[in-house]
Amino acid sequence: MNWDAIGAIAEATAALGVVLSLVYVGRQIRQNSKIVVANAAKDVADTSREWFTYIIQDPALGKIFYEGAEDPNSLSEEDFLRFTTLMFTYFKHLESIHYQFEIGLLPEKLWKGWDHQTRRYIESPGIQMYWDLRKNSFSDSFQKYVETPSSNSEFQRAKQLVDARKTKHDA
Repeated sequence: MNWDAIGAIAEATAALGVVLSLVYVGRQIRQNSKIVVANAAKDVADTSREWFTYIIQDPALGKIFYEGAEDPNSLSEEDFLRFTTLMFTYFKHLESIHYQFEIGLLPEKLWKGWDHQTRRYIESPGIQMYWDLRKNSFSDSFQKYVETPSSNSEFQRAKQLVDARKTKHDA
């Protein structure tokens, strides 16, 4: 065997090693991407759960949220200020979810549920009033999303759900 043949075999072996390494790195990147997406979805769910748990555990705050969403003029000045703070944190959370969807960290199949939930709330009169007063506190992209009408007519606000329950209960 001559040195040229040995050199060719060594080069072929090295090339195969490089190809196998690239395949391995590609698999690792795909796996890591899935983990990043899963963690983003989990963080969104955890943050939402924390926000709504906070509202549920404080009946006065829950009442402010519900009444403010339906008729902010019914709130006292102090409660109205609490309502606007709630709305700021809520919209910042929604903006974060929307951003994660935009950059591909939140898959569309999960985004659809968040979109439905978001539309349900943002169509309430009090939340619309808050949005009109404070929308400049949010990114242009999120403003465009909020202000784009939905084609889904199945959204029901909290008040509509309560009214439907009363109707079924009274029947």
